[in-house]
Amino acid sequence: CILVCVSIFAPFIAPYERDELNLLDKYKAPCAEHLMGTDDLGRDIFTRLLYAGRISLSVGVISTLITIVIGVIIGSISGYYGGKIDSIFMRITDMFASLPFYIIAITVMALFGPSIYGTMIVMGCLWWTGTARLVRGQILSLREIEFMEAATALGISDLKKMYKFLLPNSIAPVIVSATLTIANAILTESALSYLGLGVQIPTPSWGNMLRLAQNMYILSNYWWIWVPPGLCIFITVMSFNFLGDGLRDALDPRLKN
Repeated sequence: CILVCVSIFAPFIAPYERDELNLLDKYKAPCAEHLMGTDDLGRDIFTRLLYAGRISLSVGVISTLITIVIGVIIGSISGYYGGKIDSIFMRITDMFASLPFYIIAITVMALFGPSIYGTMIVMGCLWWTGTARLVRGQILSLREIEFMEAATALGISDLKKMYKFLLPNSIAPVIVSATLTIANAILTESALSYLGLGVQIPTPSWGNMLRLAQNMYILSNYWWIWVPPGLCIFITVMSFNFLGDGLRDALDPRLKN
């Protein structure tokens, strides 16, 4: 929560000037003026870390929202109607699930150029398969319950039955899955940015901040270059994983007395 709040209010905490460089202060160790030191261009690492958090968290949240929208739509239709529609949608889901993510991501970035929007879209369009299967399984079990038979007897339309009765009762595991997907998306964005295929410099993200530590000399002598962004990735991903576990326990009726 602290990381999220600090990242959101970064402009009010530390003004960030993208083009303001001071080469005389490059690789400066942490001090009172620069709490986390400076990088190879004399830029304050603490300020860049805050803005990088906004980018990395945005990628994680938006790509997860794309995943949820696609997965919920396909899973709902497949689970509710069943039969041939279910078979077709599930075969499409299997096809997308079998695609190698990093190869597809690298190919798309090479063709259209690396960008933050491309990273979000690629992750969102390739990761919806798990959500679709989860929603389909929930709806398959819910559609045979008595309240669905009552809704059918009342003449309620299929669309209304899905969004008013089925989805609200199957959304709990989707929320838990979403928190874990956000954590995975942040890790993936960091990996792609580290390879130069995600968020591009000078826009900071935790992943491309780690690109500066690609040689042994910096790893050995300038620890403040790579330790802060690495810790931010670790703490954020671990926090979202804990949040997912907590939500799973809180939303599971079997664990309630």
